[in-house]
Amino acid sequence: MCFNECMPFTKYYFLDSNNDDEVSFILELISILQIDFSQKVTLVIKSQRKLDHLVNEFNWLSVPEMSTREIASTECLLDLFKENNAHRSDGGAILVSSTSNISGKNVFKISSHLLTSAIKHEEVTTSLAWSVANAIIKRDFYQEEPRKIITIVSSDEVNDWISLIEATVSIMAYWYRYQTSDTILNLLDLSKGIQKSETNKISMNSECMIIVKISKTTSQFIKLTRTLNPACKMVFHGFESASVYYANTFLYDVDSCLYEEDLWIMSCQADAELAKLAWKKIKTKVVPLKKIEFHKKSLKTDTEKKHLYFFGRISEQKNIEASIFAVALIADEMRKSRRKFKIFGYEDYLGVPNLRVPGQGYLEELYGIVKRLGLTDLVEFYPAVHVQKMEEELRQGIFLSPSVHSDENFGLVAFRALRLGAPVILSKWGGHKDLAHHFSGIEYVDVYETKTGPEINPCQIAHAALQIWKKNSIISELKYNQEMISLEWSESHPLEPSHLKAGIINRIKDSFPWGMRKWPLYGKIFQNHQDPNYLAAQRIYGAVNLPSMPKIDMIVSPLVRILPNEIKVKDARLGVLRYSRKGEQKIKLKQLGTDNFFHLSLQESKWLWENGYIFLKGVP
Repeated sequence: MCFNECMPFTKYYFLDSNNDDEVSFILELISILQIDFSQKVTLVIKSQRKLDHLVNEFNWLSVPEMSTREIASTECLLDLFKENNAHRSDGGAILVSSTSNISGKNVFKISSHLLTSAIKHEEVTTSLAWSVANAIIKRDFYQEEPRKIITIVSSDEVNDWISLIEATVSIMAYWYRYQTSDTILNLLDLSKGIQKSETNKISMNSECMIIVKISKTTSQFIKLTRTLNPACKMVFHGFESASVYYANTFLYDVDSCLYEEDLWIMSCQADAELAKLAWKKIKTKVVPLKKIEFHKKSLKTDTEKKHLYFFGRISEQKNIEASIFAVALIADEMRKSRRKFKIFGYEDYLGVPNLRVPGQGYLEELYGIVKRLGLTDLVEFYPAVHVQKMEEELRQGIFLSPSVHSDENFGLVAFRALRLGAPVILSKWGGHKDLAHHFSGIEYVDVYETKTGPEINPCQIAHAALQIWKKNSIISELKYNQEMISLEWSESHPLEPSHLKAGIINRIKDSFPWGMRKWPLYGKIFQNHQDPNYLAAQRIYGAVNLPSMPKIDMIVSPLVRILPNEIKVKDARLGVLRYSRKGEQKIKLKQLGTDNFFHLSLQESKWLWENGYIFLKGVP
């Protein structure tokens, strides 16, 4: 049988190597061919042992067969072999053969660099398997020396947040899919600074640069490369500064090095829209940070005894108090069912940097709210934990994130929870919204535009939790989209800032001496919550109009204190707000989580409503 007659392959045969990593790689390869490339392929593994624990990790159109039989004449042999006894991920290669004899003209070798990476990580293995599958589909086999070089440029400045570290690994893993028989991917780590001899060579020889994050160090490298090799294509991951219209490109002095032909990768659609407001002509592509994992199975989980969980930074914009208010509304149900709300994380003292609002001791404020509402038996605080511990907890609970963070452009913990099959309750905001394109089983709560910034009604959170608890089980279903990005280069033109971005640059230009560790991060980008540019960003992220104040069925926030002569609100994101009391108090309202009733005037009620401190109890 001629090898070419077996192309495209339909039946594969693999001899169990008794190495679970190798078996998983082959399983992943076939799953990707079936799911991502829609190929009607089958796999037989000759093995004396049970491999169900590995097979069940993946989605299948046709489940692999376990057998002890020999290869059939209609099957193509897959063989992972070791060059010089090296481990597969350190230089091994995959052979695809049309016969059981793995030598001769009917044996085709996949270029070994398709199985080699600069970092060892589960996601990278997935990406490498994808590259091999792509090579098989395109009949793109062995070449001795790759002709093209793609370089990923990173630095230790991504270590500011744990989520950035995880995002960086995902970005690197994603780009390994772009290795082919003639294209190799290199990793340039600038954590120790720019070494002239090394970086000059890389700058001149690379066809494409992937910039993980525009930072103080990587910006120097961008300028160097644009000087030495202006024909080099650049791809920027812009997942950090979209909400401030990329003020950082001015502060890092790279605006003059940006071209219209450069590609900006965004992790959500909202960031892509914000980028288009920042520059007159910008080329963007939305790529979720965890997209490469999507061929793996989600797990079905039992929701009968579910706790509520929050994992992440204890930060004002994460809006954790809204979740605590929701717990107060369903406290009796939670005590009866022995459920808890468990909060894991560390305080970042970030405040609201784009408005230059410093952190006010948010964690201490949350402790006080829990105590004041009598929820110390239901709300528990824990330090940040390792990913493995987080996943163990998530399998027992509902992940809850009512975040209104200005850069909530993906939601890595929400993604992880959904991958585990856990139910989630999320703000309909930023990257959270985009998760609905890839998963089912998400309960969303609306974000409302108020005079003091985006707010969430805790009654909606409480309703969503009750709805999930009523269900027996939930499963997240994955949807696939593995479109490849074109890295072709054309004639370059300078990328010009928009009128909006130019105005922001003028505002921050002389605001104060800016440095890497000065808070807030980029200065006072917006004047206040009513700044038109701030409102534009909030609306793109998902803030919807606050409806007219209803006449009945309302409840007052626990942050409100009604005094004889004034209304006082202590809000961690804003400090203390005051309103002088006037008019006859005709409206009677209950305070959430307490036995307090207040009599307010229409004007007082309207002020609280428009600022997000009165909630509608009924759920739309």
